[in-house]
Amino acid sequence: MRTQRGVTLIELLVVITLLGLVSLGLLFAMRVGVSSWQRANARMSADRAVVAANDLLSAQLGGASARMVGWGQRENRIAFVYFEGRPDRLRFLTDYSVASRTRGGVWLAEYWFESNAAKECRLLYNETNWRSDDDAASTIESGSYAADGLHVNFRAAVPGLSTRILYTGLYNCSFEYLIETPNLPVYWGQSWPGDPRLLPHAVAVRFAATERKGIAPVATVTMLNTREVFP
Repeated sequence: MRTQRGVTLIELLVVITLLGLVSLGLLFAMRVGVSSWQRANARMSADRAVVAANDLLSAQLGGASARMVGWGQRENRIAFVYFEGRPDRLRFLTDYSVASRTRGGVWLAEYWFESNAAKECRLLYNETNWRSDDDAASTIESGSYAADGLHVNFRAAVPGLSTRILYTGLYNCSFEYLIETPNLPVYWGQSWPGDPRLLPHAVAVRFAATERKGIAPVATVTMLNTREVFP
């Protein structure tokens, strides 16, 4: 008579251990897959935000107007091309409204970077309807003539309820301007020196990104289609 042999405790422990290792491997593979999906999604989100911001900036700069405006009291009134180009701020007049997605009228567009303690920057945007030169009063700090020409100092942009955050989570952010001067090669500068008749040929938005925040283009360049002065 044959006796039936059962499963020993050691064999049972071996099976449980093997099942545990297999489960651990599956869990690890799942976590790797989820982590890869999250990184890819972060990259896509960053790229989409940058593309959307670039499209918006391109549309508005494409309709930029080199418009002469007057500022100050009658006896000390000055006239200048309304355009501010700094490393951290861009301000100009355009015929394209982001709010209505249409062209027509005159709109004041303000783009500027804000940075936190971790040196992480974000790009913000304001748009207001430009009715007359009196609207320049809230954006101009001072204006005076010097030996090298007229100097206009703009006020900092003020966030409001309609302010939009175009993208965030980037580093080393700045605007640059394509500058051309007589008898010198064309070059990219971080500040627009101002010109009584012209706007820069192009504006570049430059930044760096990190792996944890997604990978985005290092720079986006937008050409200005309008350079002549309008009264």
